[in-house]
Amino acid sequence: MTDVITPTKLASYKHQLATKQHRSTIFLAGSFQWLSSWLSRVEYLDVSAIDLVFSDQALPFESLSYKNYRHHLGTENKTLLFADSGFNLDALSALSGTLVAGGTCYVWLPDTQSFTNSHFYGYLKRHIASHDDVLLISEKGTDEKDTDEIGTDKKGTDETGAGESDFSELESDDIPSSEVVIPHAIKSGSSEKSPTLDENWLKVDGATQEQQVAISTIVKSLEKPTQRSSVVLTADRGRGKSSTLALALSKLLIASESPIRVVVSAPHRMALGVFFTALAKRLSDAVRQSDCFFWRDHQIEFVPIDGIVREQPKADLLIIDEAAGIPVYLLDKLSEHYAKLLFASTIYGYEGAGKGFTNKFLPLLKRRFKKLTQLHINQPIRWAQNDPLEQFLFDTCLLDAELPELTGEVAIESVSYQTLSGQALADHDKLLKPLLAILVTAHYQTKPSDLKLLLDDSAISVIAQFSGEQLIGVALLAEEGIQDEALAQGVLNGQRRVKGHMVPQALSQQLQIASAISLRYCRVMRIAIHPEIQGHGYGTALLEQVKKHATSLAYDAVATSFAASFNVTKFWLTSGFLPVKLGFSPDASSGEHSLLLLKPLSAEAIALSEFSASEFYDAFCMWLSDEFKSLDYRLVALLLASMPTKFRPELTERQQQKLSAFAQNASLYSMARGAISLWLRIQINTENIESLLPLIAKALMLKTDKQVCQDFGISGKKALYQQFQCLIKDTND
Repeated sequence: MTDVITPTKLASYKHQLATKQHRSTIFLAGSFQWLSSWLSRVEYLDVSAIDLVFSDQALPFESLSYKNYRHHLGTENKTLLFADSGFNLDALSALSGTLVAGGTCYVWLPDTQSFTNSHFYGYLKRHIASHDDVLLISEKGTDEKDTDEIGTDKKGTDETGAGESDFSELESDDIPSSEVVIPHAIKSGSSEKSPTLDENWLKVDGATQEQQVAISTIVKSLEKPTQRSSVVLTADRGRGKSSTLALALSKLLIASESPIRVVVSAPHRMALGVFFTALAKRLSDAVRQSDCFFWRDHQIEFVPIDGIVREQPKADLLIIDEAAGIPVYLLDKLSEHYAKLLFASTIYGYEGAGKGFTNKFLPLLKRRFKKLTQLHINQPIRWAQNDPLEQFLFDTCLLDAELPELTGEVAIESVSYQTLSGQALADHDKLLKPLLAILVTAHYQTKPSDLKLLLDDSAISVIAQFSGEQLIGVALLAEEGIQDEALAQGVLNGQRRVKGHMVPQALSQQLQIASAISLRYCRVMRIAIHPEIQGHGYGTALLEQVKKHATSLAYDAVATSFAASFNVTKFWLTSGFLPVKLGFSPDASSGEHSLLLLKPLSAEAIALSEFSASEFYDAFCMWLSDEFKSLDYRLVALLLASMPTKFRPELTERQQQKLSAFAQNASLYSMARGAISLWLRIQINTENIESLLPLIAKALMLKTDKQVCQDFGISGKKALYQQFQCLIKDTND
């Protein structure tokens, strides 16, 4: 069928947006055969001008894949073709940020039944229709928009982005007395200036006004070697944040008279591609060897987050890019250890839940540092303000979902609950937006693809917690269980891995408990409470509702898996969940081990949970001196304290004699160590965790005397063993 949009109108559409330094967005709805034909028509598109292609289809272009598309995030392109039958929102959101002003993003909407019948497709079509600057060309006839009207903003704002560009001031109420920097009023804790750091020397050719202010402020804030200081740089995507970090660091290195060792990290190595590319351009004679970057006497080294947490490498400056993709408690650990810190993060976008980062981490950082400087870059560097493509993706993917403030009294006795399907969420944008906002604020790895998952995955459901009409809590649930016998056998044999069934596969294949594979699990993927009312029992109440929901649908068990930090683990253990598996390898971005827990509901699941938990506790104590030797002491103690009485050992009379002999200083520690390790497993509870930590480190994790004394501030070996003896005597008396 002939398209209603003519080549002349298409060219006019692109031209109107290009004159405003904006980018074009064109959706192509139809079959793959029609798409191929449309792309081949030179009057519509010069295929030689296509810079980037993300596709799983047989197109005559070199295509990016899900595995490698992030390598291209630092590039600049004029044309992007997105033709993915699975419609990977993460890739579309990320790659769109590489398009420059005047560029065009072509997005294929497949006509496959699975896609056009999806809730997400209906949601997407409504958003396309509501954005005047987005074009839809259809195989069955075009939803034509009057190109004369393109560029009209329904809200009446200036589309051109003209006017004074300023530094958007962050809310200083969140962090009293911290430094919020704007171009015309840079606050400083000192009027002293290094003679080399005058404004002319700090200028960088090609930097925007906001980038220049950020560069100058970062260098001045961090240049004094003896002063504890931290800088937080935030931005929306496409603002040149990573390049600004590199430019500031290059100036800092050039100005320094003494060698500087810099450790750089991010949730993933690929997130630092732009940073290192920009740094190499500024320091052209630098030498790069693997993860190390050498320039003159200075060294810049990439270290994964888990490596920094575990090994705490020496550094004069620690730089964390995309910090929103890292758990807040880990960032807090790093801020405690290092004297000079530079954090950068995207507030909205595909890199992480930036709002959770600013709301939760910045107050903690203020308590650590008297000198804290906050910077925010608002001005795009590749396109003008109010760009239609950016606005469309923000609105559709809810990248800028703001957490609503709670009004009126919220009482736990009056909360209500609704179980919501993807269809219900797709039809109610007013509910979907606060729901995503709560999830984003609570979780550090929320992505655009989570929206599509919410709307389209039939195994996913949501329990929403309300106070009146206000949404205050969200539980994201997934149904798991492999009922097909042939498929189940393939999993048990290690030959198959079924997407979306993490719990039964972990239990049956990794733990080798075959009966676990066919049970039905309600897995809690995420549970989040509005931050204004956290810590007041609303999470526990929501989890009780999840258990009722699972029971009513005849699930065998409620399950969950997460990066095991102390506070999160405590919440689940207090709610009666049993640990059954702890991953041996820490997660690269969180630095924590993944913990799997069960709350059995059926008789079969009760037997399974008790058996797997018993095996876990027996093996856990053995693994503490090897596989889990770097585990947080408090987490180890918490897991041991949650051990049911039936799983705890008993001391023989002979072991009790050895324990008493050591406590009375009549025998060596080494002679009683076996009895002490058993005694620990018997005596530990949630009330005495802190007092037993040194003994756990020594007797169960086999740390050296020197290490234990260092970790707990004990004066020496003699004082250490006296403390152990007193502890045993006091407990046994």
